[in-house]
Amino acid sequence: TSTETASVTTTSAVTFSPVTMRSTVPIWTGHATNRLRTCDRRGGTAASLSTPLARMNSARTSLMEVPAENMSDSDEAETLMDEAPSEAESDDDATATQPPLSARVLQYPTNTLPRGMIHWFSVWKLRWDLMLFIQLIYVIWLLPIRVCFFVETNLTWTIVDAIGDLLQLIDICLHFCTTFDDYGREVTEPAQVRKHYLKTRFIFDVAGALPIDYILRSVMSVTPTMRLNRMIRMHRIGWYYSRMENLVADTLTLRMARQAAVTLMLSHFVACGFFSVLSLRDPPTSLFIGPHNEMGKMMEAPIYSQYIRSVYWAFISMTGYGNTVPVTLGETVFSLVVVICGVGVYVSIIGAVGSLLATMDASTIEFRHKMDMLQEYMRYRRLPLSTKTKIQEYYAYLWQSRQGMDEQAILLDLPPYLQLRVSLYLNKDLIEKVPLFQNAGQAFKNTLILHLMPRVEMKGSIIFRKGDIAREMFFINSGTVQIVSEDHSTVFVELHDGGFFGEVALLYHCTRTATIRAGSNCDLFVLTKEAFDEIAKEYPELSKVLLAEARLRIDPPNKNN
Repeated sequence: TSTETASVTTTSAVTFSPVTMRSTVPIWTGHATNRLRTCDRRGGTAASLSTPLARMNSARTSLMEVPAENMSDSDEAETLMDEAPSEAESDDDATATQPPLSARVLQYPTNTLPRGMIHWFSVWKLRWDLMLFIQLIYVIWLLPIRVCFFVETNLTWTIVDAIGDLLQLIDICLHFCTTFDDYGREVTEPAQVRKHYLKTRFIFDVAGALPIDYILRSVMSVTPTMRLNRMIRMHRIGWYYSRMENLVADTLTLRMARQAAVTLMLSHFVACGFFSVLSLRDPPTSLFIGPHNEMGKMMEAPIYSQYIRSVYWAFISMTGYGNTVPVTLGETVFSLVVVICGVGVYVSIIGAVGSLLATMDASTIEFRHKMDMLQEYMRYRRLPLSTKTKIQEYYAYLWQSRQGMDEQAILLDLPPYLQLRVSLYLNKDLIEKVPLFQNAGQAFKNTLILHLMPRVEMKGSIIFRKGDIAREMFFINSGTVQIVSEDHSTVFVELHDGGFFGEVALLYHCTRTATIRAGSNCDLFVLTKEAFDEIAKEYPELSKVLLAEARLRIDPPNKNN
């Protein structure tokens, strides 16, 4: 029938295995895929097992076994099984905001860190890096202005520069005692840390902190040009950006911000170079600044006016619109370089923005493509109109509730312990709703969650009929389920969120005793008979509770299911 055809379902089995490398492997949100796979190899997934049931059984067994060498007498030594539920239960689903930084960074146990060493991902170190990043932006932005616009060095500039130089020297010292990440492993040995820093950024950091202006202060007057070596530290911008990627969940916005920052930085350098070229012009008038502008007036204007006019010239020249005529050879060469750089930058921006927009709407495009293929298939097979309508309603509901995402593929790509955390978070509402779970231990909840598989049922579809062979029981996450007569004309009972059904046939090893229909669009979780039997063996209290509930349901006059 058409209603039976509409009972299209989606299921996904999630497998887990224990994570026992908490003291050796760092995990944080937004980590790169290769590092997650490193955790997967060290944690030991059950992905190599041949069948989903075998993977679930192996994961459930191994989850309960925590090696003794990973335990300690301290409060920080705890299993993931005890840690993940508390995190899932403490999350507030009423808000979609990100947790604070300290909650998004998983700390290493402090007893594993050698004396005098600093965790590279600690909250304190992140705040220090943020302060150094702000100081670097100050240097990149104001130092070229001071050099190209001939800003005199006064006491205020001297004090600010001295503070910045002191921060840079402290940062170099801190790098000799700051751990680093080596593809998922935190290197804490002081000798290896020092060797790594000396081989990577040490030379650039020292070159960018050389006090040339302080050395020459005794023989000549200090000018901002003497501090140009501080611009060498621009190489750290990429490092700071990678740090942000590991902490910011919305990487799409971060990529767009990076493109905007590159454009602004290039226009800033072009504006400073433009004014420098103008200052070399003699006589003090030039068509280079436009046919209706006098260079003399611009040179006499305040610095902020000079800078704004220069930035304006930079933008219009980089886009190819510039209505200026270079006069000297130097102006011509500079204009040519600016146009070439501008074309390259704006082409890359257009491509990047197009890619970002496509990425933002990737799920919609994929869903529409899938629906087009489905329409072609239904047209080719000449399915009845009622069946087509039911299938379209099903996929429309999937899009509204899950945005067309394949949860199974996403979860299976994660390492086991992250699969467990995600599963506990997604199913925490179910755990709170189902009375069967209220007084159950956390080990039982974890075991049951590992075996649950999601299923969607559309309104009016028959979940199972009286007399069918029983292969599974169901938990209602959302929606309404009706126990109806065989001809579907009478509704005996309605079950709502947190209810469960189908356990009678599994307990008594008989066929279905009632017909179940979806009263609305339902999100269900399925527990197969094989998984049910295994859980019942290890947790006899489950069988006792379900037997008591089953007797109430089959006891006349409520002989429904």
